[in-house]
Amino acid sequence: MRYLTGLLVLLLSLTAVARPPVEITDPVVLHDIEMIGRMIIEAQEAGLQPLATDFKTTNYVLQFNLDADANPQLDGFAIIYAESKVNGLAAITLNLADLTVTSVSGDTTGAFTHSGEDLTITLDRGYNNGEAFELYIDYEGNPTAGMFFENDNGGIINTCGCPYDSKHWFPCHDMNYEKAPLFLRATVDDDYVFTSNGHLVSEINNGDGTKTWSFATDDPIAPYLIMLAASEFDTYEETFASDSGSDIPVQYYVYQGDVPDAQALFDPHVLDSMELFEDKYGDYPFERAGYHVGNLTYGGMEHQTCITIPNTLINGNDYYYSTVVHEMAHMWWGDAVTCETWAEVWLNEGFASYNEVIYDEAVSGDSGRRSRLSIHRARSINVATPMYDAPGIFVAVVYYKGSWVLNMLRHLMDVYGGTGNDDFFDCLKDYFTDNDNGTVTTEVLRDNCEDFWAGSPAHTDSDLDWFFDQWVYKGWHPEYQWYWWTTGSGANTVLHLQIDQVQTPSGTIPAVFEMPIDFEVDLSGGGSDIHTVWMDQRSQQFDIDLDDGVTGVTFDPGFWLFCEHEDHTAVDYANAEVASREEGLLVSWETEGDCVGVDVYRKLGIGEELLAVSLPSTGGYLDAVASEGTYDYRLVAHSSDGTRMEFFTGEIDWLRPGEPLALAEPYPNPVVDSVTVSFSLPEESVVELTAYDLAGRRIATLTSESYAAGRHSIEWTTSDLPTGVYLLRLNTSDTTLTKRVVISR
Repeated sequence: MRYLTGLLVLLLSLTAVARPPVEITDPVVLHDIEMIGRMIIEAQEAGLQPLATDFKTTNYVLQFNLDADANPQLDGFAIIYAESKVNGLAAITLNLADLTVTSVSGDTTGAFTHSGEDLTITLDRGYNNGEAFELYIDYEGNPTAGMFFENDNGGIINTCGCPYDSKHWFPCHDMNYEKAPLFLRATVDDDYVFTSNGHLVSEINNGDGTKTWSFATDDPIAPYLIMLAASEFDTYEETFASDSGSDIPVQYYVYQGDVPDAQALFDPHVLDSMELFEDKYGDYPFERAGYHVGNLTYGGMEHQTCITIPNTLINGNDYYYSTVVHEMAHMWWGDAVTCETWAEVWLNEGFASYNEVIYDEAVSGDSGRRSRLSIHRARSINVATPMYDAPGIFVAVVYYKGSWVLNMLRHLMDVYGGTGNDDFFDCLKDYFTDNDNGTVTTEVLRDNCEDFWAGSPAHTDSDLDWFFDQWVYKGWHPEYQWYWWTTGSGANTVLHLQIDQVQTPSGTIPAVFEMPIDFEVDLSGGGSDIHTVWMDQRSQQFDIDLDDGVTGVTFDPGFWLFCEHEDHTAVDYANAEVASREEGLLVSWETEGDCVGVDVYRKLGIGEELLAVSLPSTGGYLDAVASEGTYDYRLVAHSSDGTRMEFFTGEIDWLRPGEPLALAEPYPNPVVDSVTVSFSLPEESVVELTAYDLAGRRIATLTSESYAAGRHSIEWTTSDLPTGVYLLRLNTSDTTLTKRVVISR
């Protein structure tokens, strides 16, 4: 621990104030949903956090006596260890809201003013740059935010200081960059299990219905990540074997009786994600990990070493596993490496969100990556605001566009990196190592990335300002319209790509997004190739030499680019289908765009037959098929520039019409070992065909499923039945038919 021995002795000798047993009856704070609204409003009003220039906190020591039934509910004592960053520092201002300061002592004259959220304390002398001082603050009150006394689980006390609410329950400079080690002690009802950040130092039963718990962190912590929770929790623990050689305790605090349901959510995702993130970024950064359940009404809160999740996520399955993974990723991105101000919150939330993608990719391969990115795209594609200094702080753009920006950066660095295919993760590992226990800005990330960036066709140096400017400091995304055509043939084929950016530019929306774009080119001889073009203009044509003809072109086949795109090469098919008629099969279609004619092919095994050419762009074709069977059709739409687009209807069965509902005489009858049972249907129906003996006992169910209109036959094996007379009964939704079968040997 980063504490002086004398300090630890002092803390362990502090006398806990006795409290009667806690019996929580009514919440005394706003409901969490009101808290969220207040947080957002306050964050918007606050704007950018001002950087502290006159002092730096070096240690937090916090002591609480907590009782929901008392007035005040919170009796607090704080020691703030700090260091001057200027010469002649005569006073400092801390943040403390809604609570009453009863005294200040330490390196102070004892004079202070407390106005609104500002607690200004006069120091005992002027402190020069680098000189240390300490302040002791006694305070009390009933928190209106940040700390909650509620009724869940027979009574629960928990906190959430994010983004600006830590000042509602302890004095601090409530800014992300004010990271320092923490010692926290609390006295609560002795029926409660208590947890906080870091590791347990002591648990003392005071013999008066209370217990005093002490926790300490080995690492610095930002004020908004400091937490405590107390309730009649059920607990369990497992161990993570870190690559550092340490066994990391992973502790869980859940509502009574919820351990099995909690394990269904957490197992195996917690340990698996820790192992994955260690591999990608470096050793787990803290001495402890864990989750505690609270009554949050949003996804979760990444309190350092003890994550908070809402109890609604504990329901006996792992449906919300992505939240578990997201919050664990924050231990690296948000807690160990923290955004310096909330304007940079995408460095916390975008990183944690992209690690949902990384986890799904590790579990399910590239389909997992694409699936999670699709969710993130849907949640952010219509957001026009930049990620930097996004209004409301915790909004979709910083989470989900942030995830996509890292996806693009990964592809960019792995294609143009210079050291191999893992430049992106090598870069992040270096970025983490350089900034562990510190705070970062987008510029810090950019500088790290430039160390691994080998340049591009448009940028021969390592500058990445262009990337971060358009994706972080500007808003929206590129909107592409593109089309392709070929000239030449065979080994002399040239593929032409015309790409236009059509987004409407503004002060925050670039006219041009500069990015590489991948295209997958399907070749006439089979197979495909990936070709990458570098687009840095609003309208560009690219000519690509090929040694084979082209049958199709796919935009961004790897799902790397955050954009909208439209293929204007040929036709967009709004609808195409095939339906059964008495006289044959009717193929119908509708098209939109540049369509000058449609050809219809009937597929026959591995071949096909051309049925009609140059039909209208919207219409139908009746195929008077000659025999019953399964049919499939291919349509080819031609555009005026000579390109074409294919579309397939899918398979359909055709049977001659007019078959009545009938159950044929079984054959042979009498039967020895097996019999054929045939029936016909005038329309698609659910059929149940069963066999009974003369006593009315069901002997067998031959079938119970849906059948298309027409004739059908079923073989019934009777070799294991005794001789005698049996009844076959066919049931549809509105009809029952019966036939007799005689088994004779």
